[in-house]
Amino acid sequence: MSRPALAEDLANYFRKWGVGRRIVTRKKKLGLLRFAFTFLDVLRERFRVDVRTLADIDTETFRSYIKWLDGSEPFGKASSLGNLTKIQRYNAFGEAYLEMSLQPKYRGQEIASIPKAAWRHVRAHRQPLNLIDTAKLFEACRREMRVILDGLDYGAKIIERYEDISIECLENNIVRGDKESSIAALFKYASERGGRVERLRLEFPRIGFALKNPHITVEEAIKNLVLTYETAVPLVLHFAAESVFNPSELFALLFSQFQPHPVFEGRDWLVAPKGRKGHVVSRSFAADDTREFSIPRVLNILARTARIAKRLGVDEHDNHVFLCHTWLGVPPKPMYTRANGTTSSWYRCLSEFLERNGLLPANLTDLRLTVSDIVNMITDGDILAQQRVLNHATSATTMRSYGSAAQMARRAAKLAQAMAHRQRVLDSLGKIPLNSYFAQGFSVGATPGFRCLDPLTSPVPGEFEGRPCIAYGKCPACPHGVIDLDDVQSVAQL
Repeated sequence: MSRPALAEDLANYFRKWGVGRRIVTRKKKLGLLRFAFTFLDVLRERFRVDVRTLADIDTETFRSYIKWLDGSEPFGKASSLGNLTKIQRYNAFGEAYLEMSLQPKYRGQEIASIPKAAWRHVRAHRQPLNLIDTAKLFEACRREMRVILDGLDYGAKIIERYEDISIECLENNIVRGDKESSIAALFKYASERGGRVERLRLEFPRIGFALKNPHITVEEAIKNLVLTYETAVPLVLHFAAESVFNPSELFALLFSQFQPHPVFEGRDWLVAPKGRKGHVVSRSFAADDTREFSIPRVLNILARTARIAKRLGVDEHDNHVFLCHTWLGVPPKPMYTRANGTTSSWYRCLSEFLERNGLLPANLTDLRLTVSDIVNMITDGDILAQQRVLNHATSATTMRSYGSAAQMARRAAKLAQAMAHRQRVLDSLGKIPLNSYFAQGFSVGATPGFRCLDPLTSPVPGEFEGRPCIAYGKCPACPHGVIDLDDVQSVAQL
């Protein structure tokens, strides 16, 4: 270590800053600070500026760090970095410097001013999937889920059927192409060795010989026993569409979080904690839902799969809904933990799923935004309905983070119609009720007992095309005025 004093200060800073934070968050911060130490190496090697202690860092050091991140002279051309990346690396260095300067041993020492960088990051709103792409995505999920759930059900029945048959008996009688015996033998071997299967072919050659193409491989057999990251993708997307939860809450779902609803009989209640302490999100489902992919039905299959995974060595995580085999010679483990976050395998398998089904790139955040946009559409812009579906504490969060271009266009159109109707009321000297527009639109501005076929192209003299008609009381003589005999209110008014 070429900078022991600075490393000690950084360790003290991390010890204080990292309390209560997830491992993945601490790793990310350490990764950002690693670039600052690389920059200090460049200063020493190229410019003979040796920064060994906190006292050696001054304002010019930060100015040089900005130039190094930009790749400008005298540091030469660097790899192209986005503004957000530069901001994160620079701010991590500045924050660590300020916190280290507050340690008691540096009391009274002048703290260098940190210059403000000129980088700006404009956060662009993500846009929802269109209805056609959404339908294609859900159809792909249903198509693959049908195969996956049938395979898990098939594997569970095999385990039950071969429960009393030893693996030695299977080794002596197995033949290549016997799919059921191959799956049963693989499960018995893995369950006795904590999920490890890499030595199967050495210890039981005949079983290993049976687990080969073109009949069935070890990978295919495992997919009939437990989830893998590949087979979990359509299930996670389905749960995401049904619950509209954030990814971290979705990946960490537990079976114990599904309970009978305390108020409404015949409904199951899902209550999951958010990342922020004290906050929870909830969603309810019909307990007797008979759809093919209803949440209660899928959950029952996954619960049985979790019991199988437990026999493969899973212990502390056996309550997790999404337990996946990792091909690393270890028992199935959760896709997400609050300590370590989500593994990269999820993102890789999601990309493969989308590419395999000819779908555009998307993620769980896009799907959540899409559901929010659909709710906005069917409720005619009800922001409170969106807030409830998204489990937000305030509607301000919903509008700020989940406002798509389509939603803004619908709000603008609605506002324009309301302003036009207000002017219509004023032009009619108050004859047309102000609240009539909110009930049925422009057509209810007609004379009581009548409906207007097209109030924007009135043939009444004195009216202008494109402006809502204000000829109140002249509907009986107008060809656009019609009587709705099926409407009790219209008949009574006549």
